[in-house]
Amino acid sequence: MSRTRILGGWPGAVCATAALTMICALSVSAGTRLEAQTRKPAAKAAPGGEPEIVVGGIRVVGPGYGNNRSEVRPFMEEPGTAVALIIKMPQGAGIIDLDEDDCALDVMTDDLGTDLLEQAEYGSFPKTSDDGTVGMIEIRSNLRPAAGAKAISAEGTLVFTSSTGVKPVKVSKVKFENGFAMKAGDGTIAFSEITAEGGTRSFSLAMTRAQLQGIKDARFFDAKGEAIPAQRTSSGYFNDEASISYQLETDATPAAVEFDMWQDLKVEKVPYKVSATLSLK
Repeated sequence: MSRTRILGGWPGAVCATAALTMICALSVSAGTRLEAQTRKPAAKAAPGGEPEIVVGGIRVVGPGYGNNRSEVRPFMEEPGTAVALIIKMPQGAGIIDLDEDDCALDVMTDDLGTDLLEQAEYGSFPKTSDDGTVGMIEIRSNLRPAAGAKAISAEGTLVFTSSTGVKPVKVSKVKFENGFAMKAGDGTIAFSEITAEGGTRSFSLAMTRAQLQGIKDARFFDAKGEAIPAQRTSSGYFNDEASISYQLETDATPAAVEFDMWQDLKVEKVPYKVSATLSLK
């Protein structure tokens, strides 16, 4: 599959009718792995602990309006229900890759017993933070909760690649020019798309998708060994080709690059059971 990814109590009865569209960010805690409790703030993951899965938001969208009910769509979304799951990694660990194709969804329902699973699936393009500490994936259903429902529950298993830490790898005697390749890890990484404007320099580091998953970040140094202020602007992949883009806040050119390489990659399968309510304020 080809794609591009650029490296996200109901107090009283709430009626989810065709005219209703609701969106709410939640801070409701969900359990880790096998059991989940609601209405408690999510605790910070302890060092060496397990990944924690919590509900980050719920979206309920009614039918559209206008021609064929498609001209005007609330939030530019299809009708239905979405639940955003947040994966919080333990201290010192990072989530490297999260693919919806590997995840399993077993239950999606409201508290009145409405089965939302029949037309439910994980949404495409799950996200992870640049530092790997947080990931997000959505569960989407074309169905909506019944009138008077107060909560939505879901069960399943998230499958993702994680790491226990990073190791710095420094490359010296760098030539800051398009096509210059640097040895890092199991392959090479090359400068590309170099531009200069107004005292700043922008460029990309071209690599494979596997290398992108193995790099947390990069730092740049001038010929004197001084760090060059840099901002990571984007990252992504298409098929097996990937890149990370940076902007240097100076006209200095890198003479060395230090990569933070993720170590001890492993595939984790984390069962979850969450239930969350929606609070309208």
